[in-house]
Amino acid sequence: MKKKSVVFGKRQMVLALLAVVLAGAVYLNWRVGGSAQVSDVSSQVSLGDAQFVNAQANNSAYFTAARTERQTARADSMAELKEIAENKSVDEDARKEASEKSLALASAADTEASIESLIKAKGFKDCIAVIGTDGISVVVKSGDLLDSQIMQIKDIVMSQTEFDEASIKIMNVAE
Repeated sequence: MKKKSVVFGKRQMVLALLAVVLAGAVYLNWRVGGSAQVSDVSSQVSLGDAQFVNAQANNSAYFTAARTERQTARADSMAELKEIAENKSVDEDARKEASEKSLALASAADTEASIESLIKAKGFKDCIAVIGTDGISVVVKSGDLLDSQIMQIKDIVMSQTEFDEASIKIMNVAE
């Protein structure tokens, strides 16, 4: 019976950690985008639910801080999951679940890096992609985005993930 409480406690810690990471991402989004103006895409082209944010913040600092926060949160999550997966006192199902989540996190990191590289190859100065459970957010450093650029970004994301067009959010940080 004592083993169950250990597993339950570790799961609670992982869930709490993920909740803290999510709260941090929401705060960062609010902090950077708080004074932003949100404009909709031209109504002439059906592009889904794309949103653009023209932030008046220090853009380089934003991208650096976002990458650092993402790496730190991911490293913390991976460490917790590794601890659970390697703990012999934890039941087999919990260890297997932790291993699967570790693989999913690693896969998401690789996919985000691929998307960022491909978007930069299209001429954008900087970009960050964040994969969530039900969609992906892409922040690009650019002036006003043209419809063709939006479609390029969406094509890249859809080719690298299984998300549909409606699950892709594009945010623009002005140069």
